[in-house]
Amino acid sequence: MQKFIWKEEYSVGVASIDEQHKNFFRITNDLIDLIERPDMAPEDCIAIARELEHYAVYHLTTEERYFHELSYPHTAEHIREHDHYRDKVRVLLAQLETNPEETKVLAEELANFSITWLSNHILLSDKKYSAFFERHGVH
Repeated sequence: MQKFIWKEEYSVGVASIDEQHKNFFRITNDLIDLIERPDMAPEDCIAIARELEHYAVYHLTTEERYFHELSYPHTAEHIREHDHYRDKVRVLLAQLETNPEETKVLAEELANFSITWLSNHILLSDKKYSAFFERHGVH
């Protein structure tokens, strides 16, 4: 699988959020590294999937807190997108926990979903708040 590489085009102009996005990339890359190991253990994939789920809650809540504090006009739409990510990761984690024989397939699905969703979400949705945040002094 292709690694999730940070590019400057992913920057939203808020240092703390950019760092959190980079951490999402790191966790996803950890999962890819694990998938590529011949001795991959289901419990290791579950541990990384849990880390991804917990980090999603942390990061997405951070963005949502800014939205509410600043009265961001696209809050509801943006949160729906976040909910989609949280829900999908939760479902895949539950499947990993109950279907160890499908670990590799489910882990690949989770990694691919994270790469696709995060890159599209950052470039298409998060970029929309960059100028708004900057006007409100968030860097």
